[in-house]
Amino acid sequence: QGLGLRYLSHPELRPATKYPPGFPVLLAGWIKLFGDSVISMKIAVCLTFVGAVGVTWLIASRFLNLWLATIVSLVISTSSIFVSYSHQILSDMPYTFFSLVAIYLVVTSDSSLPRLWIGLGLSIWAFLIRTVGGTLVLAFVIYLFLSKRRRASLVLLTMLVGVGLCWSLRNRLE
Repeated sequence: QGLGLRYLSHPELRPATKYPPGFPVLLAGWIKLFGDSVISMKIAVCLTFVGAVGVTWLIASRFLNLWLATIVSLVISTSSIFVSYSHQILSDMPYTFFSLVAIYLVVTSDSSLPRLWIGLGLSIWAFLIRTVGGTLVLAFVIYLFLSKRRRASLVLLTMLVGVGLCWSLRNRLE
């Protein structure tokens, strides 16, 4: 409706400041393409779950043999059976998917700068979906620093601080 991120249940439509904007932006893009039904949004979350299982296999296959990587992926793919809120539209799976893709791209980016920067950008995106993603970004900052890629480490830290400050400033001004 052009009002920004708001608490719809509040009579004054107060600005939503508790959660970062990444997940609502992701859903808004999905809704534009596929409609605003609850089923459509559940499909979006389910697709990120399926993607997370696939990326888990890619990561595990780098460190384990293919048999063990497949077992790890199968265990993860059945985990939603045991999680009572797995059918709800929550940001857990999109956050997990983008975090895992970021990890995969950064870990496999030894000679590929585009791969590295896409991975780092996705780690910032994961932070915008769930603020706990800041720990992933900080882990990448440390990893890059220890890997003698200090410029990338500093740029990523600056990106995290910049995005965090923008979000905080937006919340203060509302």
